[in-house]
Amino acid sequence: MWRSPDKRALAFLALLVVVLYADILFAGRGLYLLDVLSYHVPMKWIVRDVVAHGELPLWNRFYSAGQPLAANPAYEVFYPPQWLIWLPGYQFGFQLHIVVHFVIAAWGMFLLLRALGARALAAAFGAAVFVVSGPYLSLATKLPLLFSLSWMPLALHCARKAILERRPREVAVAALVLSMQLIIGEPTVAMQTWLVILGYALWPLFQRAASGERRAGPSTPARRSLLAARFKTVVLLGVAAALVAAIQLVPALDFTRDSVRSEPFEFRVVSNWSMPLVRPLEMFLPSVFRTLTNEAGQPAISSMYAFRSDAFIPEMYIGLLVALLAVAGILAGSRGAGAAAFVVIASVIFAAGEHTPLLKVLYNLHLFRSLRYPEKFILTAGFALIVWAALILDRILAGDRRLLRAAITVAAIWLGIMALTTLGAGATRGYFSLQLLRAVVVVTLLILVRRRPIPAALLLLSVADLAWSTRKQVPRMPRAYFDAPPLVQQLPSKPARIFPEAYWEAFDRDPNAMAWIVNRTEEVYWWTFRNSLGDHLPARFGYELVMEDDVDRTALKTTDALLEAMKTLRARHTIGAEQPFLKMGGARVRLRYKPSEETVTNASTPVEAVVVDNPRYAFADRILRAASMSEVLANLDAHRGMETVAMADLEPFAPARGEVTSVTESANAARIGVRAAGQAFLVISVTAHRYWSATIDGKPAPLILTNGAYQGLVVPAGEHVVEMRYRNPMLWIGAAISLLALIGLGVFARR
Repeated sequence: MWRSPDKRALAFLALLVVVLYADILFAGRGLYLLDVLSYHVPMKWIVRDVVAHGELPLWNRFYSAGQPLAANPAYEVFYPPQWLIWLPGYQFGFQLHIVVHFVIAAWGMFLLLRALGARALAAAFGAAVFVVSGPYLSLATKLPLLFSLSWMPLALHCARKAILERRPREVAVAALVLSMQLIIGEPTVAMQTWLVILGYALWPLFQRAASGERRAGPSTPARRSLLAARFKTVVLLGVAAALVAAIQLVPALDFTRDSVRSEPFEFRVVSNWSMPLVRPLEMFLPSVFRTLTNEAGQPAISSMYAFRSDAFIPEMYIGLLVALLAVAGILAGSRGAGAAAFVVIASVIFAAGEHTPLLKVLYNLHLFRSLRYPEKFILTAGFALIVWAALILDRILAGDRRLLRAAITVAAIWLGIMALTTLGAGATRGYFSLQLLRAVVVVTLLILVRRRPIPAALLLLSVADLAWSTRKQVPRMPRAYFDAPPLVQQLPSKPARIFPEAYWEAFDRDPNAMAWIVNRTEEVYWWTFRNSLGDHLPARFGYELVMEDDVDRTALKTTDALLEAMKTLRARHTIGAEQPFLKMGGARVRLRYKPSEETVTNASTPVEAVVVDNPRYAFADRILRAASMSEVLANLDAHRGMETVAMADLEPFAPARGEVTSVTESANAARIGVRAAGQAFLVISVTAHRYWSATIDGKPAPLILTNGAYQGLVVPAGEHVVEMRYRNPMLWIGAAISLLALIGLGVFARR
């Protein structure tokens, strides 16, 4: 049973989350910024919609004329907290499944700090600071990262307990918790978690013997035995967690070989969003590089990243008190200082990416070719500093005078630096005056920390300071923002595929598009984005997309090649370059920018819907040979005016005329009634994948890769019923492994 202080602390942490996000939980408001609205809201609605229609979420017919669904970890089909989206109100369920992770993160951090020896107050301090810190809330728009980092404290706590005790029950619990990160499928945070676990298990290799003799080497029998036992436990945890997560890992690994993730990224892509080595200064000074300006008079952050105008982790502030306590603990050489310093330095080096030689070396060794955005690795530094600061605070509250003197000294030095900076700040004097005030408050609280009310004040003031400084990372919109915009009423009845031409107009910086976008307030921009059904948002309201951007780089390789072909033709400034692609993809509607208005408001609808009405199932009037995307492009250049062309890797023949008499579709199947005057070729604008199968009148019929990314079928003369089904056997294999692993862990835990 938890002692009373623990129960109160956990209740306080849950209440803190409820208070901070009460408008989401009780007033219908919601997070919306960046990927949340444009990517995650429609993606998770797709999963909900498929299941609501009584089908397994195997195939996503809403993106790129169809893509694998459950096999792609980005959809998080098998991730338990996501199942909240099946609550009666989708908007509430979606927002709740985000907020729940704040509680998971806070409680996990509290348990970890308590296990590391911190008292309840210091553990609550670290947990509360963690869930309102800049690095953590910067992930509120990047949900897989947020979810994975939310599990990190609890995963480390359970893994540590399993390594120390090596009891079956603890190993089983740790494996279950660790499997959550694997099911989420975000590799960077999972990698950081496992590096910390491995480092903890092998740390005795670098420690001095408890009796104080010289450093014990790995040859010492007792130490070697201890390290071997710890390493075996780590391996057991990894294997067990992977087996539990097999329901996602097995189909995901199988899917990877068909998707663009099977191909290594260029170094420019891998190194993109490498963290400048000055950015950790923001852990002490919130948004300092948004306050300071560059030579062009723009915020300094806008020119600190090659190819980007902003940071991947937009806010790194962890609280001034936290940052100063962490520095003081390291400089004072408090127990654990070496480990804390090592983790932080290693994290900074990895996050720096191309700013140090390490990333290029790892890339050339083929170790870092499928990961992007090195700045993600700074998350471990922020996490470690918060844990370390909470432990230092606990030791100070326990009466460690040496640490208290060190903390006051470091804070006083920082106070002096801020005073001098404020005097010479010029245009930024207001910002640095605020930082000076922060430093004064921290020094005062540290001087008075031994008095009874002050420790609780440290917690509350730190949370208030961070919540104020990081509030821009979690802005909210009213409930009406998430309803269907008026533009939906202009669209044809479903099902209908939409070509988001407006996205590509903005991508190409079309002047008409820029007139709607540039120089708008953030609120107006996001309202007009919603009103325009930007990016993947049409899928949220039941409309399918074709030739849209692959933002997470998980599309099938054939889809990616077709998309690159369209971009190539558009780059040539070819008039109507996208027309053949819309025919091949069966697009019925184009969303494109209207002529700009002088005044743009929250109610403005910059985009109009233009019906083009291309069928997704049609008979070809001609067949051309094309075994590669380059041949498809060559055929398009030569035969662009043809109504229905089948470019397929088969011997061309003169197809007879045919007619599609009926179509019935579901998520994973289609039933197509056809009539052909002779041997004909049915063009099926559904993305090709090896787990699609087809029958004609119940007899198997081979599907042929057509038009570079889609499918086709030779149909004999007469009336027929063509049936298509999508089944992924890897899901059942993975599910069987996970079920057996859960049973095995249950038996193992009862030993």
